[in-house]
Amino acid sequence: TIIGPLVLFHLMRFSSVEHSFFKIIDVTGAVSGSIIGIVVVLMFWRAKQIGNREPEFEVSGNRALGWLLIGLFAIGMALNLFPIG
Repeated sequence: TIIGPLVLFHLMRFSSVEHSFFKIIDVTGAVSGSIIGIVVVLMFWRAKQIGNREPEFEVSGNRALGWLLIGLFAIGMALNLFPIG
């Protein structure tokens, strides 16, 4: 788990990018946070689909809201990786 950020750090350090440590933390956080958010939505859908237990309470499984969240996570990750301006 440390190899990816470590390789990125050394690549940015030798390419004379300013504040490379903070850039690595920024990119790593954006990618991992977006992936975790998307996985949570997908896990919710899968649990509703194959779950056989009677729940204590019900949360509406609106697919449009899930797709909106996945889109927001993906757009946030893309904007962090490829900044505009």
